Amino acid sequence: MNGLTAGKLFQKIQFYKQVLTKDFAGGTHGTYTLLLNTRAQVVPMTGRRSLENGQREEIRTLQFNIRWRKDVQIVSGLLIVYRGLPFTIYSIIDTDDMRKEYAIIAVAKEGVNSVPLTGGGVMEFKTQFKTQFG
Repeated sequence: MNGLTAGKLFQKIQFYKQVLTKDFAGGTHGTYTLLLNTRAQVVPMTGRRSLENGQREEIRTLQFNIRWRKDVQIVSGLLIVYRGLPFTIYSIIDTDDMRKEYAIIAVAKEGVNSVPLTGGGVMEFKTQFKTQFG
């Protein structure tokens, strides 16, 4: 990236953190809490759609370019929600080694064969997201 100007940061994204709590039976349950609303430059990288045995699966990889934030630590355990779809963070790159901007590579998987996110699957997140945040 050659500097993130305000004109490039026009896509709205949210970062969510999973918080594990114990229930009355001693089991753990994860809820997602909003950590940060921000803007990003979103760059599509790859996408794939497959249909196997009548089951659909879509995989999208995007790069989210954001400005560095001193108030929030961006780590790989967070989820990015973009256009209502949760993305799992795979890589965080400090593009200029000066803590000015990050390039975050994240993947969203939809379909029956979705890989579980930390503590729950994509569908569980979507259901919980709608329940918690409308």
